[in-house]
Amino acid sequence: MKLVLIIIGFQLMVCINSIWAQNSVDLGDSTSNNGYIQHINDKISFKLDFNSFNETFSVKNPDYSYDIRPNITINNKIWFNYRFLSLGYSFLSRVLPGNTDDDKGTTSGFGIDAHIYVKQWVQDFKYNEAKGFYLYNSDDFNKRTGTYIILPDLKVTSFRGSTSYFVNPNFSLRNIRTQTQIQLKSAGSLAPGLLYAYYDNDDKGFTQQQTSNQRTQTYELMLNTWYYYTLVINRNWYVAGGLAPSLGFAYTNLTTRYPDKQTNTNYTNPQIRMNSNFGFGYNTQKWCTGFEMSSFKSFRKDNDPTIKVITSAFSFQAFVGYRFNAPKKVKQVFKYVESSVAPRR
Repeated sequence: MKLVLIIIGFQLMVCINSIWAQNSVDLGDSTSNNGYIQHINDKISFKLDFNSFNETFSVKNPDYSYDIRPNITINNKIWFNYRFLSLGYSFLSRVLPGNTDDDKGTTSGFGIDAHIYVKQWVQDFKYNEAKGFYLYNSDDFNKRTGTYIILPDLKVTSFRGSTSYFVNPNFSLRNIRTQTQIQLKSAGSLAPGLLYAYYDNDDKGFTQQQTSNQRTQTYELMLNTWYYYTLVINRNWYVAGGLAPSLGFAYTNLTTRYPDKQTNTNYTNPQIRMNSNFGFGYNTQKWCTGFEMSSFKSFRKDNDPTIKVITSAFSFQAFVGYRFNAPKKVKQVFKYVESSVAPRR
């Protein structure tokens, strides 16, 4: 854990100092990078998206498998985007279709995203909480066909971060993610970086069939290399995609609790992960809209070599956003932050 925190702190310092040290942030809209990118720095954008992002957890060995999922189909997320900063808040709504299947129990939770873009560096943070899961393959354990095994006390907390450097300065990730820049010409880029994550899966429930419960705390650290490409159809329409293999390790602390005692097990194992992304959008000075598909799947061995742990997610996102001129006070705050962080010459 200490190693992960040290790496996160180092990457943040490198990102912040190397970006603003070059004093390259413009106050208004401008076209730069040899005409490849149009910056939209004087406008705030708010974006609303509906997405299906939910992490699922699978444990498999030759004798059995568990497929654990939340009872939620659609998430809502609100984004605030201005200059170098992008903030998102996600929440669950029971009124949306697919979120009201009571046979699978109830899932509650929320998420917070923060992205910092400085020159060719990108720093991401994501925090999520979800409580209430069910066993998707309940029929493997429950003779009553069609009845799901519900895990109402299972709570999953995750913190994930990444630090990436985009080799090609003519490529704009912000055109795809936050629509605060417009990619004017087609371009692609390699983006090597680090992924780091913390998962806390805690099930505090006891039942007649469940004579023990477990808490699993997992720390992940991986090297990855994205390759993104954006095809500009005309000045405003684009198609974009990316792929990233990752390789690293996961350190796990497993606590098993019984009514009268508990046991602890620690182990470290290699881990591999694959991320993918594809999107299509329309991006102008005032409006942005589009859709995006993304997925990831990670594999690692448990302390028992016959057990394989899989974490995966697939998301389909549709979004619409609107831009308006930033209030004077907001401009002053961001200018102050930028000037304070930039080193004195």
